[in-house]
Amino acid sequence: MGDCWLLAAIAAVAEFPQYIAEQLFVTERFDGADVPGKYVLRLYDASSSRWEEVSVDDRIPCVDKAWFESPTPLFARNK
Repeated sequence: MGDCWLLAAIAAVAEFPQYIAEQLFVTERFDGADVPGKYVLRLYDASSSRWEEVSVDDRIPCVDKAWFESPTPLFARNK
């Protein structure tokens, strides 16, 4: 199943950009001045029935290749 459920949920919420800006992101600055690439999101945990704050790193892990080849992501790629 992977992370497709999370991507689908974020795509559904993306129809309401103001909600995302006000409710989903705890991090208010995205210019990297605080900690570049680190964001704090507020996500709902259905198992505990409450909102949880989760830290997310925007680095994308890639397969090691030669310096002249384009990197390939390890996860969330099409087939």
